[in-house]
Amino acid sequence: MRFDLTPDQSTVVATLRGFLGDQLSDARRRSRIDGRTVDIELWERLCGLGFAGIGLDPTDDDAGLLELGLVAEELGAALAPVPFLPNAGAALLVVHAGSSGQRDRLLPGLLDGDAPGMFAVAPDGLVIDSGTESGPLVVVDDGQAYLAGERARRKQFETIDLLRRYSRLESADVGEKLPGDPATAIDMIEVLISAELTGVAQRALDLAVAYAREREQFGRKIGTFQGVSHRCAEMLLEVETARSTWWYAAWTARAAPEELPLAASTAKVAAVSAALSATTGALQVHGGIGFTWEHEIHLLLRRARTMSQILGDARGHRARIARLIGSATPPELDAPQEAGV
Repeated sequence: MRFDLTPDQSTVVATLRGFLGDQLSDARRRSRIDGRTVDIELWERLCGLGFAGIGLDPTDDDAGLLELGLVAEELGAALAPVPFLPNAGAALLVVHAGSSGQRDRLLPGLLDGDAPGMFAVAPDGLVIDSGTESGPLVVVDDGQAYLAGERARRKQFETIDLLRRYSRLESADVGEKLPGDPATAIDMIEVLISAELTGVAQRALDLAVAYAREREQFGRKIGTFQGVSHRCAEMLLEVETARSTWWYAAWTARAAPEELPLAASTAKVAAVSAALSATTGALQVHGGIGFTWEHEIHLLLRRARTMSQILGDARGHRARIARLIGSATPPELDAPQEAGV
């Protein structure tokens, strides 16, 4: 197993990071807040560069869940208002639970991003909106995946996340069933959520370190004070732990699929801890300015708290880890206090 990215994977990260740095200004990002709408132009440009379908093509032996997660992490760090995550989730469900005919019919629009999809998993039925109804809505209920019918109804669901619109499935209208088991796809989606949360945590850490290097108090950079430097070091430890765990989980998807369920839940626990710790830590390092509307930390914190609840919170995944390793009692792991969305 490699413990570093290949040159091709590093190129993916560098290319996407450069693209987002050039195209996604803070003003452009904040322009989506009022309606919590998708930036269609940005999404189309990302699709034109091939990022919508990277790692999703089942015939591509050179890219997989790790490449998909690298994109999710970079988009998470940038808080990019694009439907990458819901589209990737729908595509993974079609790939792993759909028939060959369903894959042939649905995957082209998902891989090129022309018809971005969405997914919902019962019992909460929460949907991350893709900004369009042109793609499929894949629903998983009691171990069965199916395409939502035309009469499916969703109601907007308010969260504290200002850069993403959520809805809740009220009436599913069961349509065409996907014959396969969706469990593997759901674990893969958890890995993508973990990657996104790691990106959020990394961005919060970067902001905290940069501010600690420039802000002066009592004639010294605040980064020289142990209370600040130690907090930043702890944040770094959590971020690197989260990244290592989701990288490993992504590796298991192809190399050791029997380990994926445990690895996916471990990644989610680590990523939630890192994202909540880094965003609250960055807020404290910044002091008063970090609490202002103009600063981006609150946007990162909102995303961290919201996504920490999607497809199960950290407590639920710790319980799952305990079941998977054969323990009757979930391990007592320290984690930041979680809040509702």
